[in-house]
Amino acid sequence: MQRRRVSLTRRLAATRRLLGACAACLCAAACQGTVSPDPSPPAGALGVACFQIPASIGACSDIHVRRAALTCGGTGSPAVAVGGAPGGANRFTIQLFNGSRFQGTLITPDPACVITDGTDADFTFGVVYTGDQGVESNGSPCMVQSKMDYSSFNFDLVGLAPYEGLLKTRLHEIFDREVINQVFVTQGRPALAGRCARWRQMP
Repeated sequence: MQRRRVSLTRRLAATRRLLGACAACLCAAACQGTVSPDPSPPAGALGVACFQIPASIGACSDIHVRRAALTCGGTGSPAVAVGGAPGGANRFTIQLFNGSRFQGTLITPDPACVITDGTDADFTFGVVYTGDQGVESNGSPCMVQSKMDYSSFNFDLVGLAPYEGLLKTRLHEIFDREVINQVFVTQGRPALAGRCARWRQMP
C-alpha cells in the first residue's frame, strides 16, 4: 500500500511538471512579437484624423488581403510632421502609436478571384513612418525613399508570424501612396502611384 502511495505521488509530481512545461510553452507562443515604448512624437507634429486604407490589398494571383481596416492607437490621431530633407525635399514623418490595429482576411493565391474566406490576419502595432518626397520624370510628386520603424508588432494568431514581412511590406506601400495622394491629389483627380520609379528603402 505504501509503495502504491509513493508511486501515485511520483506520478502526480511528474504530471504537475509536465503541465507546467506545457503552460510555459503556450506562454512563449502567445507572447511572441515586439513591444517597445512609443518614441517621442516628431517635432512640430500635429494630430490628424486616422486615414483609411484600401479594403483590398494585393492581387488575387498572389497572397492578398480582403476586408482590410486600420484603427489608430493612442487618442486615435496619428502625429504628423513635415520638414526638410537633404537636397531640399519634403520629409514626412507619421507616427501611429502603440495599440494601433490592422484587421483583414488573408487569402492564398486565387487567380480566379472567387475565394472570399481566409484567415484573420489581425495585428496590433505601433510605427513611425519617415519618407522623402521627390518628383517623377513626368513632374508628378512621389516618394523617393522611405522607411517604417516599428515600436510594436503582435499578431492575434501567432501562427501567422511567417506573413509578418509580407504584411509590413504591404503597409509600407500603402503609407507611401497615401501620403502622396492625401497631400498632392485633390478630390476627383486620378490617384498617383505613390512611389517614384527610383524609390529605395531609406537607411
